[in-house]
Amino acid sequence: MEKEKKSILIIHNTLGVGGADTSLFNFINLFKDEYNISLYIFEKNDNSKIDKIPPCVKIISSRDQIRSTKIPFLFKVLPKTVKNFIYECKMKKIIKKERSIHEEYHLVICFFGFYNHLQEFTIEKTKAQRKVLLVHEDCKRRHYSKTKLNTMKKFDKIFFVSNSISEKFLKMYKWDKNKIDVLYNNVSYENINKDIAEKINITAKSEVVKFISIAGIGKNKAYPRTAKAFGKLKRNGLDFNWYIIGKDCGERKKLERKIKKYKINKDVVLLGERINVFPYINAVDVLLLTSYMESQGMVLSEALLIGKPIIATECVSTKELYGEYGEICENSTQGIYKSIKSLLEDKNKFEKLKGKAKNYSACEIEEKIKTTIKKEMEL
Repeated sequence: MEKEKKSILIIHNTLGVGGADTSLFNFINLFKDEYNISLYIFEKNDNSKIDKIPPCVKIISSRDQIRSTKIPFLFKVLPKTVKNFIYECKMKKIIKKERSIHEEYHLVICFFGFYNHLQEFTIEKTKAQRKVLLVHEDCKRRHYSKTKLNTMKKFDKIFFVSNSISEKFLKMYKWDKNKIDVLYNNVSYENINKDIAEKINITAKSEVVKFISIAGIGKNKAYPRTAKAFGKLKRNGLDFNWYIIGKDCGERKKLERKIKKYKINKDVVLLGERINVFPYINAVDVLLLTSYMESQGMVLSEALLIGKPIIATECVSTKELYGEYGEICENSTQGIYKSIKSLLEDKNKFEKLKGKAKNYSACEIEEKIKTTIKKEMEL
């Protein structure tokens, strides 16, 4: 007689093209054969990758899903903290009338841990032997209110995506160390191998190093200062191509002005949002991530698995996770400029970075994830 599979319920906000979403797809594929998995989706703003969810996964949708609407101009100009407060107030009202999930699970994972409403829904509206929270962001970047922290304390365990972030959290807040652990985001080479074959057409100058940055064009991704660094390189007679994939998160017009100001219009291509980024990574020479802050930077793992060199600014986790396999530069315009300049001027450095990239493997991380989840399922 076949042994009954244990069950996991994953709570997630929406399905898009961000790093947390990629991590979710990889997580599901890692455990879909071992456990019965259900996925609760709270919002329906995007869900452009819902076809990435295997048919064996039960998808549960919120009864009152929020859909994309035109954002009033007044809301756009409000400070981010005010916008977050209005958003969370709206979500609390929805949660109150949202139906509970009556089925009991062995494990419930609140997969994108920043949002208060997802935490509250997990605690108040689900049944499970264990409830855990997965935090993807740097706690220094986000505001953790007293209400939020009180909700977080109700979880059996909180997982952070790196040791650096968990250590910073413990320094900032008094917390039981036994309820804190690390669960790295997983990258699947199998999925990358399937998607990389898609044919694309990108314009490029011959015999130049091609860089690509993949992230929404928002303030934290620091594209304007990177454009400034490339502008300085151009003035110094160095040639390159820089491709940017990502939707407009409020900064595209500013970036376009900077590109024009630094006279690199012919060297930079804004490709907009792309669901499948892997053929683009494969078509260039270097993956460039120049954010002010990053929790893990999934795209760095993806580039390394393809064998592409990476340059990333030093953030809370980049040195911990990628220092051995790529170039981690000072988190400043000058730091970005120096790293790119040395790469363009020294072919040996480029070859050295290629060699470091080839040493990267996600197998060890995958095994750690399996061991951690198995332990949670046995408690």
